[in-house]
Amino acid sequence: MMHRSTIGDVWAIVLAGGEGKRMCPFVQKWLGQERPKQYCSFYGSKSLLGHTLDRAARLVGEERVVTVIGKGHTAFLRGERELPGQILEQSDSRGTGPGVLFPLSYIRARDADAVVVILPSDHFVHPQRLFFERIMGAVELLDSHSDHLILIAAVPQGPECEYGWIEPVAKEGCVSDPIRIPAQQVRKFVEKPSSREARHCFECGHFWSTMIVVARAESLWSLVTQLQPSVMSRFEKLSQAFRGIADRRFSEQARDLLVKIAYSKIPSFDFSKDVLTPSVEKCLFVPLDGVTWSDLGRPERLLEVLDRIGLAPNFPRELVLAGGRK
Repeated sequence: MMHRSTIGDVWAIVLAGGEGKRMCPFVQKWLGQERPKQYCSFYGSKSLLGHTLDRAARLVGEERVVTVIGKGHTAFLRGERELPGQILEQSDSRGTGPGVLFPLSYIRARDADAVVVILPSDHFVHPQRLFFERIMGAVELLDSHSDHLILIAAVPQGPECEYGWIEPVAKEGCVSDPIRIPAQQVRKFVEKPSSREARHCFECGHFWSTMIVVARAESLWSLVTQLQPSVMSRFEKLSQAFRGIADRRFSEQARDLLVKIAYSKIPSFDFSKDVLTPSVEKCLFVPLDGVTWSDLGRPERLLEVLDRIGLAPNFPRELVLAGGRK
């Protein structure tokens, strides 16, 4: 478990609001029904969300895990075992920006000095021990870089076009051996690169963006307020509502109504594109050297990762080999 940093208690935000559209055709063929991939048990006895919640609970303790799910996703939680922490259901889909700020509103209401670790719910990481070490190293960086966002970056296995890329700051054009450096400044983000751009990123030693972010809650809140002031005024009211619930001044029903009202007037925006990219000077990153990471966004990628680690898939591998890819 990760204990107290010198700044504040560490909380985990687990993002489980996506619909997993790229994997939908494969899941439909396998299970005969639509189900977002984070609620699927591709290996072992737990879903991807279950594995992520286990990691989150080990990192910060069960009571400081906050999971945000999509509208109607409570039906997919019925097969899950007892879930740690708090589950927050969005009333509408508004993208990853509001998906982060909704649970952040909840955390700020309970811990003004909190540090947050943002964890997508549908990723694969192995081994766990090294992954935890990298996260803890990122938290420690906040002691000396309290106003920064610390990103966790995967070491690329090839010129992948479907991942976003992180280009480090370097005096020369390419980085010779960046993996040995514990943390680096981000020069720029490259989203959805062409095959040529992806090859350039790979050959120059750039990194895959995982969307795993470590930051002080107030620093992240202030940063988004500068970028999206009208949006944040609504989330500020939501955070006040959460404080009222914590102080027993508001009911859970009042919270649900406030969430619905807030979401109805919030525009969709993307956390990576609309928060990280314009704040690049405030971003550092820690490489996940020694860790296998994947977003499991395609059936072929899923099977390749399981085979590499030596894990048996719960689905027929013939389903992938026969053309499970969309």
